[in-house]
Amino acid sequence: MNKEDIVRRIFHEELEGIVKENPRKGYEESEPVEVFKRKRAYFDLDVELLKELKMQAVIHDRNVNEIVETAIKQYLAELKK
Repeated sequence: MNKEDIVRRIFHEELEGIVKENPRKGYEESEPVEVFKRKRAYFDLDVELLKELKMQAVIHDRNVNEIVETAIKQYLAELKK
């Protein structure tokens, strides 16, 4: 299997639910993480809100997607109550 095949296989949508090594800083190399199917979403945000979001992502060593996804999950959970 060549490098291109490996990259295709790693990022292919069919990998839903397969465990791979966690690339995030601060984790043990052997600690697994779930790979979830993702769909790109585009939406407009207030400029100041986006700036704050990016700053908080850097401060907390997370990415913007993680923070937004967590916030949406919490919001939807509150709506269901």
